[in-house]
Amino acid sequence: MNLSKTELQILHEIANGNKNIKEIAKALKKSTSQIYRSGQELINKNFIEKNRRYYEPKRNTHITLLLQLLSQNPSIITPIADCGIDIFTKILEPKKIDEMIKETGFKRSTIFKKLKDAKKISLISVKNRKYTLNEKIWPKAKEFIKELKRYDETIDKRV
Repeated sequence: MNLSKTELQILHEIANGNKNIKEIAKALKKSTSQIYRSGQELINKNFIEKNRRYYEPKRNTHITLLLQLLSQNPSIITPIADCGIDIFTKILEPKKIDEMIKETGFKRSTIFKKLKDAKKISLISVKNRKYTLNEKIWPKAKEFIKELKRYDETIDKRV
């Protein structure tokens, strides 16, 4: 599951109670067409619904956890944006870099960039050259990743 930085910023605004599309655009300093485009992606990914000029979050556990996480810690947007969620899903159990490359199919440089972003906010911890989520500081992040993984495993993507 990939979410762009703009999609995460929109979810952050929704988490903070700003659901009006024009107000979201103003807050993010983006055009309304950019917000509509990214909003449509979030609708396609089943995170939100559109009601006239407003976005409403879907009522799923992983979405609620993500909204809480974004509301309390907007600094997590950069590490989890794009392929970050996929990488962090793989390190629910401690893994070395080579194992992450093999399991995700991402380039070494991509993984190192995401790990560097995550280290800046102490999202991950390293022990014996194995990386894992830092649940002491980020328990909600780990809970969100687990719940999203569980959701992805139970939903049939063909439907």
